[in-house]
Amino acid sequence: MLKGKALQDFEQWYNFKIEPKTEMEFYAGDSSGYMTIDLEQFWKLPQTMQQGVLLQFFRERGIEIQVIMTTFKTDFKYVIYDWHSGLGKEITVFDFKDYSTTFTHAIDKACEVYGGEG
Repeated sequence: MLKGKALQDFEQWYNFKIEPKTEMEFYAGDSSGYMTIDLEQFWKLPQTMQQGVLLQFFRERGIEIQVIMTTFKTDFKYVIYDWHSGLGKEITVFDFKDYSTTFTHAIDKACEVYGGEG
């Protein structure tokens, strides 16, 4: 999902900031406990479980991502606020049919913005 400079910086950020602090509670029959999720395991999680971490990464770098259902509740849009570049610009793209697809496109665009391409 991530690419280019965003992917490289995310991996470094995750390994030093998130992984040491990330513990997921689990219950399996009579057992329970915590496990640390390393980067390889993180990429195997369902997209819905990755989303908050990806949003936090971009937010800390001045790129705010919002996925929003449109007024008529027939489709979705994403809005990216870019303070990373110092321009304070807003990018809005409409006409996606589901949240997951919209989120994926928003992350792709955020990667472009972060890498100075968008």
